[in-house]
This record gives sequence, structure tokens and C-alpha cells, in this order.
Amino acid sequence: MANCGFYDAPVKNEHAGHSLEHGAVWITYDPDLPASDIAKLEAMAEGHDYLLISPYEGLPSPVVASSWDVQLQLDEVDDPYLVAFIEHFELGP
Repeated sequence: MANCGFYDAPVKNEHAGHSLEHGAVWITYDPDLPASDIAKLEAMAEGHDYLLISPYEGLPSPVVASSWDVQLQLDEVDDPYLVAFIEHFELGP
């Protein structure tokens, strides 16, 4: 299991998957996002015990939020659906 928080290096799928089993939300982002967007994601992790954020190569969109059996693909870090996803799925619905 990966400790929840912000990572600037990839997290192994099996470690993140184990975190998802325990109610975490995993936000993956394109490593080529602008530094300002990555900083926003890093700030988002503060105050969340069940939020894992890490870069991931080859994503279908710049930001992907995942919980157990649910995934949301987003084009922007500022998309309000990202916050709503975290609020709804962190620690399970």
C-alpha cells in the first residue's frame, strides 16, 4: 500500500490499488503538466488522509481521478468535478 499524499514520481499500480481498496482516491496526472498545475494538485493533497496523487505516463487525459471501480478523466486541474469526485469517493461513497 502506498502512503497517501503527493508524489512527484510514479507510484506502482499494485501499491495504489491497495490504497484504493482502503477507500483512497488516486489522482494521476500527465508528468508534462505545467508546474503551476502540479502545484495545485500538491496543495490539494493537504488535509486529506485518503488522497494519493502521482504522475503517470500515457494517461488518456491530463488528469485522471480513480476510486474503487470508478474513474473520471479530466482535461484540467481546475475542473470542479475533480473536487466533487474527491468529496464523494474519498473513504468510499
